Amino acid sequence: IEEAHTATHIIVTDGATKFRRTPKLMVCICKSPNIIKLEWLEQSAKEQRVLDTAPYLLVGDKEAEKHYSFSMKETIQNGIQVRETTGGVLGGLYVYICSGVAGNDAPSTKELNLIIEAAGGKVLSSLATCKLLDPAKTIVLTSDPSTP
Repeated sequence: IEEAHTATHIIVTDGATKFRRTPKLMVCICKSPNIIKLEWLEQSAKEQRVLDTAPYLLVGDKEAEKHYSFSMKETIQNGIQVRETTGGVLGGLYVYICSGVAGNDAPSTKELNLIIEAAGGKVLSSLATCKLLDPAKTIVLTSDPSTP
């Protein structure tokens, strides 16, 4: 997962495997609009050239979109726009992760840090540094109830 932010093309499914929202995918979505099907790689290899990704974008997976309550088409479009304007959905923002947020049903602390950084945010290791920051640009992640 440490190198996921360098991906230019993200093959999410082979058509048989169900779409899963993993920490690695969250990092990749923050960095690239090329969220595609395996078919793109197969056809590119067959034609011995890198094909345009548009016909192979993973849009319209109604089951996954309903399960995770999102639209891949909107996610891709919004991602392109926000990367161009602010450097990412968390561009210019600072994020502090409270104790008990990571793990269990959430990504690990390491994975959360990678997701935040891929989205353009800066992870704070302490709230003490927040006194120097604009509160309107600071996000504090907590859970209710917290987990050990």
